Amino acid sequence: MPDHWHIPADYTERAQAYDTQRSRQLTVRMLSIVDLDAQVNASAATWLDRGLLNGYSAPIHNNNGFGTEVRDAQARRRQWLIDQDLARWETGRTFYQRDLVATLTQRELQQAGQKLAQERGLSFYTPVEGERVRGTYRGAVQLASGKFALVERLHEFTLVPWRPVIDKELGRQVFGIATPGGGLDWTFGRTRGIGIGI
Repeated sequence: MPDHWHIPADYTERAQAYDTQRSRQLTVRMLSIVDLDAQVNASAATWLDRGLLNGYSAPIHNNNGFGTEVRDAQARRRQWLIDQDLARWETGRTFYQRDLVATLTQRELQQAGQKLAQERGLSFYTPVEGERVRGTYRGAVQLASGKFALVERLHEFTLVPWRPVIDKELGRQVFGIATPGGGLDWTFGRTRGIGIGI
């Protein structure tokens, strides 16, 4: 009869098998922890910035849905960068400051560092190139610009780029030398002859 449905006895198993097969064909990739609207005026290095500078690897440039939202957000972000003197419009093209991502990353690090300093009762500092950084790895901090390791020493701390290898050092002493662009060459524990670029 048209008003009745026949549900087979193995329906649950068949549905699970179908979903499993479909999930093998689908992948999900996190583009940013910050939504598009929040990225437009963020004092941070955002996914939108990297897309404006380098283009996108994902096929987002369709004429509807997410592609339209991205193009709109790009246009607003571009204008924000121009208003901040981080970009300029000239002869029909946008020219971005050479160290745009590093500049925006440092802005966010300073803001996050000051906030954490108040919360932790410690002083925040930014190491300069060639400076030795030593302290206890206290955990990771996720910012719009990326993930950073919090390294604490005496009455101060710093935030440096995080890498998965450092997580096994939680609560331990770490040592490194600041490199150009805000990076760090790490040495962990007593194995000071082994450096890991970060």
